[in-house]
Parts: sequence; C-alpha cells; structure tokens
Amino acid sequence: MALILVTHVQLRPATLDDAQLISRWVASPDELLVFAGPKLAFPLDPQALLDTSRDGWTVCALRVDGELVGTGSFILRDGGVHLGRLLVDPQHRGQGHGRTLVKQVLEHARLHSPELARATRATLNVFTDNLAARSLYDSLGFQTTGEGELHDGRESVRMAKALGSDIK
Repeated sequence: MALILVTHVQLRPATLDDAQLISRWVASPDELLVFAGPKLAFPLDPQALLDTSRDGWTVCALRVDGELVGTGSFILRDGGVHLGRLLVDPQHRGQGHGRTLVKQVLEHARLHSPELARATRATLNVFTDNLAARSLYDSLGFQTTGEGELHDGRESVRMAKALGSDIK
C-alpha cells in the first residue's frame, strides 16, 4: 500500500499578518534589493509591502498546508501580467515552492482580473546574478528579452513568457 501525500495550496491576497512574517525573511539590504528592487527600504516595513497595492500591485501570500511559504505580486503592465516581489521563505526553499508560487500568481491574476485574463504574456525582471531564480524562470518557459535596469551596480534582465489558455 502506497502512502499518498495530499498538499493543500492556497494563494490569496496578503494580510498584514502575512506581511509581518514576510518581512522577517529579508535579512539584509541586499536581500531586500533582490526581492523588491529599490523602491522599498530596509528593514522591510510590512505595511510598505502592502502599500504597493496603491500603485496597482496585487500582493499575494502562498500557503501550503496552512503554512505561509511564499509571496508574489502582479500588475497589469503593457497589456501583460508583470510579476514582481517573488519570494519563498528561506526555510522552505528547494522544495518546489518557487515553481508553485509563479504558477499560482499567474493563475490568480487570470482568474481575478478581466484585463489579465486576456493577457497573452507574462513578464518579470530578475538580477543577472540571481542564478537560482533565473534557472526557475527558464524552466517555466520564460526567456530573456532584454536588459533591465542597473541598481547599485547590479544588472537585471527582462524575461517574458507567452501565455495561452494553459499557463503551466
């Protein structure tokens, strides 16, 4: 008899309690820059993370079996779904949660926004030296489409993925 593990995955808008936990995952100014870019200050203020919704971002929390394991945000940009601020709890990395997070954020955007439901592409920016994230995005079908911005001497690239009816 085989043991079957059932995992419950839930992505929903982040709450202040979620943001307080997420802020503890960011241990240095450099980690904050990699996670959020230059617009948020270290130490990460939980309310400041949620306040990005004022700029149009939807901030989400990923829970697996009831435990907060990741966060990601999305916005409508140039007719597509733009992902940002993707982060997995350091204690839960290497378990496939990053892959689940990206897929869930894309699905949430499609289901909860008429404009994003019609989007034909997803985009994101990632620092060129963030090899783990780039490898994940490559494996999900994202391709480098151009150079991004320079922040504190670090280069980023833009990546994009075509979206069809099936975003997996």
